[in-house]
Amino acid sequence: MRKRSRLSSNLLGKTLYSPLNSPLNSPVGKREKKKTNGNSTYFNYSVDEIIRGQEIPPIVQGALDKLIDLAESAGSSWVVKAVFLKNLQEVEALDINKLALENGSVTIESIPNPQVVAGLLMLFFSQMAEKLLSEVSDFMINSIGITDQEWKLMHFHNILNQIPKKKKILFYYLLDQLDKLSCIGAQEYDKSLAHLCSCFGHILIEGSIPDNSKDELVSSKDFKKNNYESNILYYIMTNKDILRGEKLNGATFTSDKGTFSLQTISKDKFIDYLISSSHIDTGFQYCIFTTISYVMTEAELLQEIITHRLNITGDSVWEIIKVKMILQTLEDWIDYSLNDLSRNKEFIGTLEGFIDNPILLTEEKSQIHILVNNLKNNTREYKKKYHIGIELNEDIKKTLEDSFFGEENERHFAQNITILGNKILRSIPVNECLHENYADPQSNTNVMIRHCNELFYWVQTMILREETSKDRADRLSFFLKVAMNCMEFKNYNTAWTIYTATESVAISRLALTWKECKKGKKIKEKLGTIFSVSKNYSNYYTIMRLAQLPAIPCIEMITKTFFMIDEGNPTYVGDHINAEKLMMLFDTVEFICKYQNDKYNFAKDKTWMAYMFNLTFLNENELYELSLEREPRV
Repeated sequence: MRKRSRLSSNLLGKTLYSPLNSPLNSPVGKREKKKTNGNSTYFNYSVDEIIRGQEIPPIVQGALDKLIDLAESAGSSWVVKAVFLKNLQEVEALDINKLALENGSVTIESIPNPQVVAGLLMLFFSQMAEKLLSEVSDFMINSIGITDQEWKLMHFHNILNQIPKKKKILFYYLLDQLDKLSCIGAQEYDKSLAHLCSCFGHILIEGSIPDNSKDELVSSKDFKKNNYESNILYYIMTNKDILRGEKLNGATFTSDKGTFSLQTISKDKFIDYLISSSHIDTGFQYCIFTTISYVMTEAELLQEIITHRLNITGDSVWEIIKVKMILQTLEDWIDYSLNDLSRNKEFIGTLEGFIDNPILLTEEKSQIHILVNNLKNNTREYKKKYHIGIELNEDIKKTLEDSFFGEENERHFAQNITILGNKILRSIPVNECLHENYADPQSNTNVMIRHCNELFYWVQTMILREETSKDRADRLSFFLKVAMNCMEFKNYNTAWTIYTATESVAISRLALTWKECKKGKKIKEKLGTIFSVSKNYSNYYTIMRLAQLPAIPCIEMITKTFFMIDEGNPTYVGDHINAEKLMMLFDTVEFICKYQNDKYNFAKDKTWMAYMFNLTFLNENELYELSLEREPRV
């Protein structure tokens, strides 16, 4: 599997905020509940603890419902500024009995004072164990001053999409209800909304402005009196319909409870979205790095990224950050796809030529020079065609065959064929899975497919070689027990292959043989349930999802999946790139990569594995003829 670490760098010699240090991809740990002497600890919980299976905590819904009722009752006399206090110390000074609320002696509905209800709501969010937007706060702070409005919208769309699901549902609910409150009363909507953003911005968002950016931020129109949290929330509120919509700047999205997946994107916005995803949506970046050949060549993508850099001519903090994102995208791409890119002379030549461009700063040239050297001096092992360098003569093969079959060898057989399958699987480069490259006879994917096909026919050959129904039943039972051992080892590929061999016409018709193979029939029924085609092999995929590594998936089902995605989905929808297709391909690549990381620790028998890698067997017609000879039609 390709390496997925990030390269550390101090680009441009400036100490900017680095999204690499943000907790975006780190799990948020639960904090200990604070013990107090008599005061309630009602609010000191993580989001998971608060929600407890509900999308909206009852205290939030109750407080907002109460405030909206009070506002609608007050009508034109309702003034948001008079109800919501900006200063948390003033809020805490209100008569808010949290302990009474916790033990149920007081309900929100019974509180007549709107200031108390509003204070309760603000205290809830301010005293949570982690801020609601803690994972993405620094990204927001670093992006609020972007002057290119299209880029800014795309960037914030990406950022909001990374908020954990439970927090996102709660955040969007809060936004919608605050928006309703801003629409009620005599005060202008914009002023009411701005006041609410001032009240909630600092209790939802936590982060810090980069030290070298403060002067510019303070003078920016997006930062009034350095109140950057409220400005961020105000920007999100005033653009929420666009940011939560399914169309944005040449891109369309599918939505599931506020989580957006890119569906299509115009080619001219494609590179913008890729660069904007730097640090934020690494899954999208890895998807493009893997599947870019469906849209353009690697050298063409590099040229597009270079063009984006050359179009940046200013030196504002935001332009410097964008330059940083472009260079980070290049770093990530080269690190992720080092083996493939290091063999691409056109790519290396284009990148090397970029160093001499006069628009680049000295620090940039130095960084790109390092990337070129990484490509030229790549020492990672490239996966070559798998083979076993042992040749066996016919005498050795015969001796091995005579020793195979017996109850004491079932586990040994399963272990060694599992080691072999694991070695071939781990030798498959991901680019072999795309564009139907797995059909290439020189590919390792094809080696694995060929091995499965040979095993399929060899199992039938070994069964039919026996002349008596009793011996055939013993041989059949042996293979089915091997299959169950493979299931224990999570070698689903071999178990599937043996099962399908016993389902073949030449074997399934052997009534006398099956009659004497009672234990084998029960095993076959179990395997039949696991590999049932019902609901698109749902039983098999359920087992696969729960399996701990190491494991070997069915290569036939994987190649069928790639074929169906490739053939059933166009790369372009009109003049837009079909991002859904690229993501489906990438998800399937990731599925394979998941199983390439781990080895089995069984003791291996190299001679035995050499035999199994080059099997001798009868073809389909020969097997059927032999089957009729062993048990003629009645």
